[in-house]
Amino acid sequence: MAGREAVLSQSPEFKETYDGLEWSEIALQREINNPQGLLSRCHLYNGIGAHYGALNTHLKVNKQSLNNNAAEALSKAQQLDPNDHLVEYYIGMNCACRGQISEALAHVKAALKLCPEHAPSLHLMVLLLTSQKQYNEAYLLLQSALSDFPDSLDLHYVKAHLELHAQGGEVALHTAKNMLMLWKLLYEEQTIIDQNDNKSVFQLYTSEMSDKDSSSLHAHSLAASRVEQALSEVASSLSTFTPKPGPQRAWLLQLQIWLLLAELYLSLKQIPSAAACLQEATNIYPLSHHIMYTVKFNLGKVLESLGDYSRASDCMATALQVETINPILPYSTIPITFE
Repeated sequence: MAGREAVLSQSPEFKETYDGLEWSEIALQREINNPQGLLSRCHLYNGIGAHYGALNTHLKVNKQSLNNNAAEALSKAQQLDPNDHLVEYYIGMNCACRGQISEALAHVKAALKLCPEHAPSLHLMVLLLTSQKQYNEAYLLLQSALSDFPDSLDLHYVKAHLELHAQGGEVALHTAKNMLMLWKLLYEEQTIIDQNDNKSVFQLYTSEMSDKDSSSLHAHSLAASRVEQALSEVASSLSTFTPKPGPQRAWLLQLQIWLLLAELYLSLKQIPSAAACLQEATNIYPLSHHIMYTVKFNLGKVLESLGDYSRASDCMATALQVETINPILPYSTIPITFE
């Protein structure tokens, strides 16, 4: 597969996506040769693989080819099984990522009609509503979804961003702090290997981030130091990354919380706390393009507040080159699902 080799030559970290595509194709051919009633699902998995392959590549020709492959495979799956909510969901997701908002809305509504409590479809519907600036409708739907899925950090993440947009940083900060506590309840035991190490991710709140004198000279000096460290770690993280112990999904969720907290503290002009959060974020996981956007943009705002306008401008320019967000959060922030 020439497209696969071209993408892998530039993005080796996405090898698993393309391995999955190859296995899906093998399964499809086996189902065609020896039917087991799984043809729709085989096309669906091919479509899912092509969709995420398109998200992972930044080569325009490969992105277009993979998106077309995804649309074709998902259409075949829909024709074979028009009552599969997962097919409708992924058609909607693929349309949303391609900017086809009306089509995306139609398909996600179809998915929810088939399976009203499908959390990823609810998540996608909320983001689609925000892309049309229907923030009140999005917030009401989100509150309803959270009543069914109170432990969903993904939905809380969207809630905090909606609150920041509509109600201000203090309300959103309360949600984000609750997210950190929820993360502790759900994941901390899974990620602690050395029981002699008592350090918790929450010590930052009880010590450095609880400093009332956040406008002091010392606090701003500390913030500047942390920004320097974060900038260095952003530059080197991809080449020196060592996976954290435990489920990587858990670490990614914690990273998103730190980035969210940084954004909220910046909105409240609490610069040292924002810098501390960015430093925590850069220590966790290799930077995806959305994460790079968030880190660079927020580092730019921190540097601007510290008077370093030249480097602030450079950071923000880099952020704008990385990603432009139409809904309140990118559609790619919705986790992959097979249910």
